[in-house]
Amino acid sequence: MRTFYISVLVLFFSVNLSSQTVSQKELKQFYEKQQTPFLENSAEIFVINNIGWLRPYGEKEFALTPIITDYPQYYSRITALDNSALEIYKSAFSYIKVVINSFSKSLLHEMGIDIPTYVQNELIVYLPQIDIDRLLQEGINCIYLPNYGKQEPTKLNVSQNKVNLYYDSFEANTVPGSNFVISNTGAANCGWKDVNCVTKSGNWSLYCAGNGAACNPTCSNTNHVNNMNSAFANYPPINTSGYVNLIFSFWMNFDLENSTGVTDYCNVSFDFGSGFQMAGTYNNQSSGDGTGNYVQKGFTISGFPNSVTYSFRMVSDGSFTNMGVYIDDILLTGDLNTAINENDLTNAISIYPNPTNGIFSIEADNMESIEITSITGETVKELVINNNKTTIDLTSFSSGIYFAKIITDKGSAIKKIVLE
Repeated sequence: MRTFYISVLVLFFSVNLSSQTVSQKELKQFYEKQQTPFLENSAEIFVINNIGWLRPYGEKEFALTPIITDYPQYYSRITALDNSALEIYKSAFSYIKVVINSFSKSLLHEMGIDIPTYVQNELIVYLPQIDIDRLLQEGINCIYLPNYGKQEPTKLNVSQNKVNLYYDSFEANTVPGSNFVISNTGAANCGWKDVNCVTKSGNWSLYCAGNGAACNPTCSNTNHVNNMNSAFANYPPINTSGYVNLIFSFWMNFDLENSTGVTDYCNVSFDFGSGFQMAGTYNNQSSGDGTGNYVQKGFTISGFPNSVTYSFRMVSDGSFTNMGVYIDDILLTGDLNTAINENDLTNAISIYPNPTNGIFSIEADNMESIEITSITGETVKELVINNNKTTIDLTSFSSGIYFAKIITDKGSAIKKIVLE
């Protein structure tokens, strides 16, 4: 597979708030970010309406990647025409610029990419070759962007003095386990497992492949097996309500063969509530590979996601077997949304009664939308508001802590709701 990428193009926005709950403030921030290149971490993800726009280090414009809700089905489809003997890899991903019209929108929807209504004319998408071929066959105007996202950061900016929202160094021998979802769809039935060697810190790290029939039980054998397709994801989602400027970082030690086309690779994906979207791909062409040392990777997550789920997936073919992939010290940090307090927006919002038996009112000037999430980050109710007061009914939901994200013409704020 190819290394980190992304592309170059200007996005044009057309906002219709009657059909979307995207605030003009968020769209303005999204547009302003694209005036200068992103020069922190490996990539930036900007979250709008649970969709993550992606741009790598050194690029200005964001791109969309497919939303994957069923990993096995998706990878089965895109690899159907792969033939390693003939070096045909239709599952190889590339960044392309696509002209947007009603026909291309419908085709991209079938490929897992839904184009928001605020995007017009053209945009960058990240697709496997099998889908790019179909777009070209259907006469869609597509341009390959081979140089998009080729720059590598010289130093990651993993800011200090942030609140730690999540950390796992795998010292508790946690994978596989109740806090993770494992997906093994390759012929070798391999997965991920904690191993007590090749660590960044402590005595344990996470290794693929480490469990299952035909897999290496430990890292004493430095050859991974052929024909793997294995992923793990955290569960439940990490609640990030009330925090901004998130940074997801991890340490990675990897040695993966990649001679021609798609061979061995590891990708990382994020789910902000709609499905997993790929954020980065690593192989032997990626920086730090083959050194035997850990390399730190990081993603800046902008916007206002209520929850974060991450996934790592390793795929191998049947040609060579190199060392494999080790992950250690996964960390998610964020800043409290103090900017809202500075504008006194939080104090200007009233929720009553609170605690509540399920029926309560929210008052604020010029409200645009309200999103209610559970303590685990799950969205339970969304409303488009056109006045200064509304009544909400949560009597059908379980008692506990909920969060209301209220978007107004002056910005957004998050308030806690206690449901008795």
